[in-house]
Amino acid sequence: MTALPTGTEPSHDATSARDVAAANHVGPERITAVVAAIVADPIGSKLGLPTTPRVMWVLYGDNTHRGGPADTGIGPGPYPAPGTVTHSLTLVDDAPLKLAGNFLC
Repeated sequence: MTALPTGTEPSHDATSARDVAAANHVGPERITAVVAAIVADPIGSKLGLPTTPRVMWVLYGDNTHRGGPADTGIGPGPYPAPGTVTHSLTLVDDAPLKLAGNFLC
């Protein structure tokens, strides 16, 4: 991930990127930063997107887990203990304004 080169402008804005994440029910619970960057999406081919570097919106933040499957949105447990804070990074491809990945750690 690198900063946008001078003269490179995203096609959409940060609000649109947040809307895509919300519509897909992913992304940080508390967003602390939304930036446009040049990203080579490592899982793009699984989503029908190119893997070449391109402009994406990066939403970064954290989540405080309450426990159980409804809290994580992931399959069978084990689940994070209640009160566990994880960091989340959501990628939204700027050109098609499509979800490009969601990473949690």
